[in-house]
Amino acid sequence: MSRRTPPALLPVLLLACDEVQDSGEEREPESLECHSLRTEDALPSATQTFTVGYDPVGERVLATNLGLPYLSVIDPASERRTDAIRWTTSPANNPRLVVDGGGRAWIGSLSDPSLVAVDVAAREVAPIEVTGGVNWLVALDDSVLIPQSREVVRVAADGTIVAHTLPANGGARVGDDVVLVSDDLVTRLNVDTLALIEECPAPFSAYLVAGLPDGAMVVSDGQRVARFMCGDAGSVETWSVGNDITALLADGASVWALDRVGTADPTRGAAWRVDISGDPVAAFATAKNTGYGAVIDGVLWANAEGSSEVNAWSMGDGTVGAEVSIGTSAADVVVDEDGGVIVTGRLSALVGRVDGDTVTRAEPLVWPWAPVLSEGRLVMLDHLEGKLASIDAMKLDDLRAVDLGKGPNSLLTFDSLAWSASRGTWLVAESEADVLIEVDLEGGRVLREWALGGPALTDAHLASQLELQLDGDVALLARTADGRLTRLNLESGERVDAWLSADHLDLLRARRQSRATQLADGALWIGPLRVNPVSLDVEQVWTEVGSLLAGWPGAAGEWLAISPNGKSLLHVDHEGGALASYAWFDDPQPGTVAALTPEGDAAWVTRSYEGRVCRVPLGVIDQESAKAPAYP
Repeated sequence: MSRRTPPALLPVLLLACDEVQDSGEEREPESLECHSLRTEDALPSATQTFTVGYDPVGERVLATNLGLPYLSVIDPASERRTDAIRWTTSPANNPRLVVDGGGRAWIGSLSDPSLVAVDVAAREVAPIEVTGGVNWLVALDDSVLIPQSREVVRVAADGTIVAHTLPANGGARVGDDVVLVSDDLVTRLNVDTLALIEECPAPFSAYLVAGLPDGAMVVSDGQRVARFMCGDAGSVETWSVGNDITALLADGASVWALDRVGTADPTRGAAWRVDISGDPVAAFATAKNTGYGAVIDGVLWANAEGSSEVNAWSMGDGTVGAEVSIGTSAADVVVDEDGGVIVTGRLSALVGRVDGDTVTRAEPLVWPWAPVLSEGRLVMLDHLEGKLASIDAMKLDDLRAVDLGKGPNSLLTFDSLAWSASRGTWLVAESEADVLIEVDLEGGRVLREWALGGPALTDAHLASQLELQLDGDVALLARTADGRLTRLNLESGERVDAWLSADHLDLLRARRQSRATQLADGALWIGPLRVNPVSLDVEQVWTEVGSLLAGWPGAAGEWLAISPNGKSLLHVDHEGGALASYAWFDDPQPGTVAALTPEGDAAWVTRSYEGRVCRVPLGVIDQESAKAPAYP
């Protein structure tokens, strides 16, 4: 790519959004032009697989997810998803799943409804009224244990509370009993009455527990694991293993600890084996954010949150036997000069192209991110693998990639890229190493890098951005994790750092801004914040705007934007006042992105968790019938 022929960069626009909500009201018929990028089955997409359980009666694997309100049903024999049962009207907050001995699925969450019982065979969902959220459950033969205010209660299928005991942090069924863990105690209870059988001091404040066949207990607080015999203080052994252990699974002579963020490879989880004797063993690597599962006949069926799959690993050697896709992600969209719509998925490996009624699909990268069109090619980042890559934008093949030399990026502070017309190179803002990298993509090499201002980010759970805009030979960067702003002169290397105020940072977080920076009207825009690109001072806040997207087609000084609640596209004037609003969806979804058509008469909007992209006309003002229903 020569300096004389810079790429055509088409705008990528982020639609910020609040929590996904659903009023439960009947929705109007779909009238928007929408295309599904999903091919695996005809069931609704369910991205970000979360808790996983096993129905011993129907011999089914069940899974919840963080994106959509479905309980996915998987046949382990055929390795296919066979059903998706809608168990709530809107996505739940951290849905926890267990299955009782009768095959009934119980789902608890921190949102309303906080407890439901699902008869999977009959597809019947029964919300159960309880007090507050439910962040852990223990499945029994025909009931479930849940925390309630200052106690733990046993709830029957009809919703009645049949027994109760003291509060706890977590628990498990161990043999014929129930074991609960709290800040300072481990208690063994009668499974029917919850009467106390024995208690002993806990090695530390834990929330996970499981039992070994010799009677020993295994507990964890997420970063530590302890093995001990209740009543024998000298038997306690404690190890610091794992980074985010979220499940302990009993399997015969072993207990398996699922760590969502592995130590050897932080982009993948790890399964630790704890036996009757000896130190815990990191037996095998799992998948991105694998933390919940069930062991069935020597096979671990568990979530692969980062790829929207449920996978099966052999407990013997850790080989992957099945990879069942239950969700397709539509994280980004760009539109080429011919009107072709290209969608990339972060939570699935999808790259899809829509030309009229024709949809072409490919999976060239692990986590395709931040796509940019450039001279007939689609340039993007493979965030997990730490690469800058490009493919043919029409055929979605001919992969070319450059390793950025920083290894896998384990952070959820996502990188960004921009084309420097003056230098004829690509610039990549790499969040984990906290550097700006210059890349000759055609030549296949990294040219140089600039250190940014720090401090280094280490929280792998903090979803945020390291956003990059280029103003000639000046790089402007915004880190939404902590509000750091950077102005870097690429020629002299001079760097100036500044920080957003706590109020401005809270405003961005409340509106869930992401990939929402723009250079427009002589200013750097970060969501609704107008920032002086030289001093890095915030000069103005447009309170009626969630984020500024692009110049309004054919009207200088006017803009296309998104409303603060994320439910409308806005036509705003030069002061940020709304001139008109444009209908799109009743309920926005996190990470939804839009791109203008070449004619400027419509915006293509992704339904990120549904794996769909829809065309929103900009000529239909406030017309309710133009909305597309959510959750097909």
